[in-house]
Amino acid sequence: MTKKIVFIKFGGGLITDKSTSFKINEEVIDGLIFQIKHIIQSRQDLGFIIGNGAGSFGHFYAEKYKVNDNYTNFSSEGLTLIHHSVLTLNKIIIDKMINNKINCFTLHPSSFIFSSNKKLKKIFIEPMIGLLNQNIIPFVYGDMVIDENLGSVVYSTERIFYEIIKRLYKRFKIDEIIHCVNVDGVLDRDKKNIEKINKKNFAQIKKMIYKPEGYDVSGGMMHKISESLKIAQNYKIKTLIFNGYKNNNLLRYFSGEKVIGTFVE
Repeated sequence: MTKKIVFIKFGGGLITDKSTSFKINEEVIDGLIFQIKHIIQSRQDLGFIIGNGAGSFGHFYAEKYKVNDNYTNFSSEGLTLIHHSVLTLNKIIIDKMINNKINCFTLHPSSFIFSSNKKLKKIFIEPMIGLLNQNIIPFVYGDMVIDENLGSVVYSTERIFYEIIKRLYKRFKIDEIIHCVNVDGVLDRDKKNIEKINKKNFAQIKKMIYKPEGYDVSGGMMHKISESLKIAQNYKIKTLIFNGYKNNNLLRYFSGEKVIGTFVE
C-alpha cells in the first residue's frame, strides 16, 4: 500500500454523553460518519485507521470496579462487563459505517494484544496490515487487555494507536493523527484554545489545562497529550486535537481549510 495513513479517533466525550452512563450522541456519530464518507471519496491518496473512545460505556464500569491506568483491581465480573460495554459502543458505530457503505473492520484489542504487568508483551499486527493492503479501514477501540500477571488492564485508544504506529511506521507512511473531541482543542482554565503543545512548553501548559466533568479512568485530555508527545518525539508524527463535529471541521480540515484546534508536535 502506497497511500499515506491517517489515524482518527472519535473521542468518547464526543460520541457519548459522559455524564450519563450508556448514552450515545447519535447525531454526532452520524455527522462524523457523513464526514468520513466524503473524506474517503475526495482523498483517495489517504488510507485510514480509526478508533473510538469508551465514553460513558466503558468508563462507567471501569470506575465502578476501580480499574484505571494507575492500579489494577482485577475482577472477572468487571472485565466481562467493561469489555462488553465497549464492544457494544463500537458495534453501534460499525453498524452505521457499514450502512453508509464504508468498508471497515473491527480488530478487537483484547484479541490481538497481550500484556505483562501493564507492558505490552505481544501484538498480532498482521491482520491490520492485510486490511490496509485491501483498502479496508481497520477500526479499534479502548478495551480491557488480558495481562498474564494482573488479570487484565486498561488499554486506551491512544495507547493502542501508539503500539500500532510503533510497528507500522517502517512499512507505511503515517501522515498524522486526528483526535476528534467535544471542545475546540486543548483548552486552558479560561476555556481558550491552546494552539500548539510541544516538549518544550508542556511543563508550563499542563498546569493550566481545563478538565471537564464526566467519567474518564484513562486520563482524559492529559493522557491524550502525553501519548501524542511520545509519538511526536519517537516517530516525528504530529497530532491535531479539535472538535471534529462542529461545523463539519473534520471534513473541512481534509479539504484544506484551517480549523481551530491544538497541534501536538
